[in-house]
Amino acid sequence: MHRWNNRYGSRRTRRKKTAAETHAHLESKYNLPPGSYKSMWVAQRGLCPICDDVLVRPHVDHDHVSGVVRGILCHRCNPGIGMLKDSVENLRRAEKYLAHALGTV
Repeated sequence: MHRWNNRYGSRRTRRKKTAAETHAHLESKYNLPPGSYKSMWVAQRGLCPICDDVLVRPHVDHDHVSGVVRGILCHRCNPGIGMLKDSVENLRRAEKYLAHALGTV
């Protein structure tokens, strides 16, 4: 049986954070004032602004240099942006590559 552990414990034993713990985490890690996360969620209609999927496992997207929060992304798009090094130029090259590979150029 495959088991993985991280600093929060295994999936089976990890307890769900309370609302107060979640708010405290968002405030301390991203400097988000109370209510701003919910405002972003409502403004995005609970959807990822990149792929338009419902935010089931949302991630706070932020600039790693300035720390400024840009929005809430899904669990797939947020690391995707990170893997492209938060670079618009890398994103354009990836788009060009994919369009060529799919024959849509």
